[in-house]
Amino acid sequence: MFRELFTIGGFTIYTYGLMLALAFFIAILLAYFRAKKAGLPPMIIIDTGIVVLIGSVVGAKLFYVLGHLPEYIENPGRLGDVLRAGGVFQGGMIVAVILSVAYLYWKKQPVWLVADVAAPSIAIGQAIGRIGCFCAGCCYGKPVDQQELAWAVNFPPNAIAPSGIYRHPVQIYEMLLMVVVFALLLLLWRVRKFDGQVFWAYVILYSVVRGGIVEWFRGDHGAVFLGLSGQQLISVFTLIVGIVFYVYLSLRGRVTKSA
Repeated sequence: MFRELFTIGGFTIYTYGLMLALAFFIAILLAYFRAKKAGLPPMIIIDTGIVVLIGSVVGAKLFYVLGHLPEYIENPGRLGDVLRAGGVFQGGMIVAVILSVAYLYWKKQPVWLVADVAAPSIAIGQAIGRIGCFCAGCCYGKPVDQQELAWAVNFPPNAIAPSGIYRHPVQIYEMLLMVVVFALLLLLWRVRKFDGQVFWAYVILYSVVRGGIVEWFRGDHGAVFLGLSGQQLISVFTLIVGIVFYVYLSLRGRVTKSA
């Protein structure tokens, strides 16, 4: 894996940043064409995408720092690593959803139809972004015996993950799972019964993927309450919220075939 791709005039291009940009571009492009088919003004996707980008980056970094606050208080110099690596995706998702919903209400757009259009894009963008995490060595997995796990990885010395220890490639686990979620959401769109169904299905599925599967293999943070990590506690929260909204909107039974 390559944390740094190349340096030009003292300016270094990091793989994580490049993959984040690629994820955003592909996600927006996919949602743009899906919006046209749904009868939405395509530019609302571009505008909302900018809001989501700002909210997700700020939220992810903020939740990451809060989750590692004692470490950064003890060693403030490590804050530079936050800018070069990842964050807490759930934190970014929460902030991005709040800001984008507020923006769409302000623009008088069908909020949950836009969310349904965007949900598959979020999933595939997240899968691409995890490749950047893998290359940077952030969000790394638990140590494992190389002889017991043929695909265990040992990150190089310049990675964020401690070198010399074989670990679960948990970033790749999540990438593959989110590709599956992406495919399921595309299938669900074809048979959706109410606005918001695809988006809240994404929230539920991601909560299960992150809190119920991936986090058990993570090695960059420990338990904070009842044996659960902070990210798992957030996943419990988003799972409950996702189920509540899914049931609530299903009872309303409204579906917009074309905006």
